[in-house]
Amino acid sequence: MGDDGVVSACFAGLRPASDTATVAWFIEQMEGAQGVGLVVPRGFEAALRLMHRPADGTWADRAPEYLRRGAPAHAYPFRAELAAREGDLDVDAIDVLVPTLATATTTPASCHYGLWMGWGEFNRGAHSALYATASSKGPLAQWRRARHRRRFDRAILRREEPMYAFLAACPVQPWWGGRDMWLFDGPIEAVAAIGSPGWSLTGIERRGPQWWWPDDRSWFLGSEIDHPWSYLAGTTDLIDAVHADTRIETVVVDFGDAW
Repeated sequence: MGDDGVVSACFAGLRPASDTATVAWFIEQMEGAQGVGLVVPRGFEAALRLMHRPADGTWADRAPEYLRRGAPAHAYPFRAELAAREGDLDVDAIDVLVPTLATATTTPASCHYGLWMGWGEFNRGAHSALYATASSKGPLAQWRRARHRRRFDRAILRREEPMYAFLAACPVQPWWGGRDMWLFDGPIEAVAAIGSPGWSLTGIERRGPQWWWPDDRSWFLGSEIDHPWSYLAGTTDLIDAVHADTRIETVVVDFGDAW
């Protein structure tokens, strides 16, 4: 796949939200809340903590104490292998969840998303790319390196400009502690299109959303940017189904829990 294919894949099937009105229902519920209730709104039958896959191994073999409700409060910073996915539910877990979440809503074709504005790959000047050229010397070699750099910079701009344009069109919902969110809408399967152009030229660098819920509000998935886990709120049947899926490490929680 060439550059154009990669660029078009970013946010494909998604559209900027018309305004911020879609988030009012849960913003009002979560403002002033603590713990789980600050990440997913109350009003659902049950809630589940979804553990982001560690960089190495599993929570069961790296930190089993986190796999039970009521464990001692966590301390910052998390160990490196646990902190690797802070704020970002891994794409393998997202892909496992999509079929189950789709059957748990009457509106799978109409979902809403919120993405933290602080991720570096979505901001101009907040990230950089490295490239290497031959180490030959002389005026001709210097000219060739300069030409290569100009071409490289133009290629980066072509890859990223559509992404910047899409995000610039999205309304922004201010949230506590610098967690302002871009808002956009689309079908449930379009969650796989959230990301930035990947350097492999074969896809995108995916990123999980911070907020994700269907139009019928049958469930809500929230990812706090400082946590190596997310929360899913929904019906008891949905929570039981996800909790029973051994492909994701999970813990049943309550909205009043500290974490």
